[in-house]
Amino acid sequence: MPKERFVSYPAASRDGDASLLLGWAGWDHREQAQALAVLATSRRTEDGWDRERVLPLLAGLAELLPWVTQWHGEFDPAFGGSPAELYQGFLDGQLAELHLTPGDLATWRPTGRVDVAPLPRKRSTRSPSAPKASGTPRGSTEPDAAHLAAVLDAAASGPLSNEEIRALTGLDTAGARAVAKHLVARGELVTTGQKRGTRYLAPGV
Repeated sequence: MPKERFVSYPAASRDGDASLLLGWAGWDHREQAQALAVLATSRRTEDGWDRERVLPLLAGLAELLPWVTQWHGEFDPAFGGSPAELYQGFLDGQLAELHLTPGDLATWRPTGRVDVAPLPRKRSTRSPSAPKASGTPRGSTEPDAAHLAAVLDAAASGPLSNEEIRALTGLDTAGARAVAKHLVARGELVTTGQKRGTRYLAPGV
């Protein structure tokens, strides 16, 4: 879609993925904070990133929190509390675990060249066995167990959109939808909203 706009997360893609990680520019501040919280959790728990690599994600979350507090500071039934307080609590927990301070986040600045190409560069040769990102491998009816676990873990903190599931798993739109529908069918997630407003959340969250 040529007129679609995105926000970028440089150096946030998984190791071995040279593409620029993108999020939808239509996300509000709460949804942007959710995407960064999910990313930070995924990169630490699944990809083993150390604090230096996670710091930029946490710095981005810290920059968003004043806006989240302004627009999402009240009690939200979908979260069981104030989204602003929940994300602040998440950030405080991450800082404590990584032995970082708010000052470390405030003084962080990007270094080096940022490649803004949204797609991987073409290679001269292509491996015939190179896998494509998808929700369900060909010949299989169940999505990858790691993707399912990551989405369930993130959904425990609040509703997830398709875009957020894509950012968490690295899947395409159809793949993320397949993961979400699989979890809904198993009763581990429920849906709310319609079309672009569809959100997936854990029952009781």
